[in-house]
Amino acid sequence: MINLCIDAGNSKVKQAVISNSKIVEKWAGRNISVKKISDWRKKYPFDGIILTSVRNISEESLSFLKNTDAKNIIELSHTTKLPFSINYEQAESLGKDRIAAAAYAQGYHNQNCIIIDTGTCITIDLFDKTKGFMGGSILPGLHMRFKALHNYTDKLPLLSASGNFKVTGNSTNEAINSGVMFGTLLEIQGFINYYKEMFKEIDILLTGGDMHFFETQLKNKIFANSDLVMLGLDKILYYNAT
Repeated sequence: MINLCIDAGNSKVKQAVISNSKIVEKWAGRNISVKKISDWRKKYPFDGIILTSVRNISEESLSFLKNTDAKNIIELSHTTKLPFSINYEQAESLGKDRIAAAAYAQGYHNQNCIIIDTGTCITIDLFDKTKGFMGGSILPGLHMRFKALHNYTDKLPLLSASGNFKVTGNSTNEAINSGVMFGTLLEIQGFINYYKEMFKEIDILLTGGDMHFFETQLKNKIFANSDLVMLGLDKILYYNAT
């Protein structure tokens, strides 16, 4: 089964061709690339297409996707058939990327999971192997934190994320880096510790554009995969095709 999966996030769009649960080609850019999809169609007969988006998609792009010869086309929503339950008030407001990540977690070792997605915002969600998606927390992402310190003060500079930081900064730049980078690390670690006290066995899944800043810093065994949402979308599409 060959599927086209599209994840239109806040800052960029990811597209991937997935065959038998493995990514064979992928691309990322500012907007959906109709040209890239057209090129892929010449090589791969899409069985299904799934789209998740936190932004408005142009009518041109949507029309193009709907007019492909794929047998199954899904625009992911809270009403899409899923292999797990969603325990969340106002499910229509739940980020579709969080649903896709939960779909990946559902098939991961049949285990309880903490799902950490370090994108524009950082989400930390709980997947209970018997109850399904339980919700979680939304935190400001790294760039948002740096930007807030700059925008809401007169003199603090705008910095960018760096993996090299001192916990005790002895300059303004080092102090900002410590506050944002080390502070965020401690927040994430705190959530992990909290859930590990609740569950005797729980796995930690890490994804998102900023995951590389944290995957070696966290004090737990984690599974890090930047394509976790894409692979979750593929699982949802496969579930709806069977």
